[in-house]
Amino acid sequence: MPETTGDWAPADFERHGHELLATLRQHFELIRDVPVARPYDAAELMGCLDTALPEQGEEFPRILTDTWENVVPDLVHWNHPAFHAYFSTCASFPACSPRR
Repeated sequence: MPETTGDWAPADFERHGHELLATLRQHFELIRDVPVARPYDAAELMGCLDTALPEQGEEFPRILTDTWENVVPDLVHWNHPAFHAYFSTCASFPACSPRR
């Protein structure tokens, strides 16, 4: 029996890449509907992240979902078209996109 390295097979890598790109596409389609940043309590955020690591690896869809639900909402969205802490540029897809 061959030894497994834990790496994804090329077909799995491609499938997960498509899942990620679909999630990013949806994010950019809806970016005008999310706040640039939202207030949060840093201790509360750390409490969500500071948990024991799983004994076994988790499936990619679960990791992607957890990231999108528990991390992304608390980010400052620098690529948001309403982010003006710096001079706006047309360096991101939403900044270049016409308003709907």
